[in-house]
Amino acid sequence: HLETLSHGQQQRRRVGIVYSRAWQAGVTERVIEPYRLVRTGRGWEVDAGPLDPDGRPRTFLVSNMREAVLREEGFDPPPHLDRLLAEQ
Repeated sequence: HLETLSHGQQQRRRVGIVYSRAWQAGVTERVIEPYRLVRTGRGWEVDAGPLDPDGRPRTFLVSNMREAVLREEGFDPPPHLDRLLAEQ
């Protein structure tokens, strides 16, 4: 799914994902705005919008994604994205 997320980030296009949550039981479907891909000790992660209720990006483990589909609709990153990602 890394390639799909990378295309979404570069082209500023939303990505539909099916995600197995890491901290709670269950699988969710959602549409994300991939802002940044990062390789960490847990593997590849994507910091994505839409922003949570506190105005922060959410982090998803790529390894927990069951599906990732590039969508037609685009997105505009928040104007203060660099600061938000630095705080993440």
